[in-house]
Amino acid sequence: MNNVVVVGTVVCEEIISPHGTSVPPHGLGGSAVYAAIGAQFVHPAALIGIVGTDSSNRFKHCLDEFGVDRQGLEQTQSPTFFWKAEYDATDISKRVTLDLRLGAYENYQPIVPASCLCSKFWLLANLDPDLQKSVLLNLGQDQTVVLGTIEHWIMRKRASLIALLKMRGVVHGFIANEEEMLLLAGTSDPMNAIRAVAGLGCRFVVMTRAERGAAAIYDGRIFEVPAYACAAVDPSGAGDSFAGAMTASLARSGGPITEEALRLALAYGSAVASFCVERFGVQGFRGVNCTMIDSRVKHIHTRITPPLT
Repeated sequence: MNNVVVVGTVVCEEIISPHGTSVPPHGLGGSAVYAAIGAQFVHPAALIGIVGTDSSNRFKHCLDEFGVDRQGLEQTQSPTFFWKAEYDATDISKRVTLDLRLGAYENYQPIVPASCLCSKFWLLANLDPDLQKSVLLNLGQDQTVVLGTIEHWIMRKRASLIALLKMRGVVHGFIANEEEMLLLAGTSDPMNAIRAVAGLGCRFVVMTRAERGAAAIYDGRIFEVPAYACAAVDPSGAGDSFAGAMTASLARSGGPITEEALRLALAYGSAVASFCVERFGVQGFRGVNCTMIDSRVKHIHTRITPPLT
């Protein structure tokens, strides 16, 4: 099977939100986990990441539950990456990190299984840009790559990240949230930011905007995608699940990336992310099926705006 391959972090999370606290043991999360599960609802997905023996069985069971190929999940004696965060009581889109321990990721070097090398669509989710580059060097010219990041890497490895985005024909798409996009572009105007980042060389750029949906630019044309109205309990992983489902939809289309294929992919991203935020961690995906997702996709797809430019 030609899986969507997701490379990123595997994280034990402790989340505090206005709606409660993730219950012990620590929740399962990380960019690779959220994105791979989000993708799996749309197209078969495989995960590349690393986990510690302290929680390896829980992660393996979780990925098996959702049907994610975990051949690329390495195991180490170091503890699993740990992250604790608290969301603002009045604005759940804002959060502060209370604790972060890299653990297994401190000296991690991704290993790409041979079974993944034939896959045509790749999502390099939140990860050190230098590690993302090490994965890119394993790929061929006929593979489509979507890149993600977070504020941490924009602040600390800006030059490395920009160098990746300038790899025209190698990195095809980029996705980040609005704050990250503004930071990367060095502007306070969201539409100017998305244009500036697209100007680095990617075929398309997507800017997620929490409850305001997302904006995307394709061949210089910007269009906006609504969010599906739902009660957000835990926004952790929303952007990653959006990216995973979006990339999986592009993979499922089978052909070259067109504006219409991207518009449908964004509708899938928005729909899957809406399930993610409704409960803590990966709990939001439990009980979800393709019929439920497709219902939300139809609602969103018809409401995507015509190009603004």
